[in-house]
Amino acid sequence: MAKDKHKAKLMLPVLDLTGYSTAAQIRKTYGSSSTSAVFTTTTGTPSQGKVTMSLTDTQTSALDAGRYVYDLNITSGGGVTTRVVEGQAIITPGVTR
Repeated sequence: MAKDKHKAKLMLPVLDLTGYSTAAQIRKTYGSSSTSAVFTTTTGTPSQGKVTMSLTDTQTSALDAGRYVYDLNITSGGGVTTRVVEGQAIITPGVTR
C-alpha cells in the first residue's frame, strides 16, 4: 500500500472558540486594497476549535485565473485579533466539459 506523501496530521491543543468571531478573505496580493472574495466562516461547535471557510460556486467562478493570498483571523470577545491560517491559492480554469 503506497503512502500518501501529501497529507500530514498536525496535533495541536484545541482552542475553545466560544465567544470568538472569525473572518477570512482572499485577495489578489497582500497589498490589494479590495478583497477578491470573502469566505463564509463557521465554527460549528465552538468548544471543538474547528473553523470551516468556504466560497460559493458563484464566488469561485468570479475569480480570474491566477495566484491569490488568503488568511483566517479569529477575534476574541476582548477584541484581540489573531491570524491563525494564511496561504496562497492558485485558481485555474476548468478543463473537463
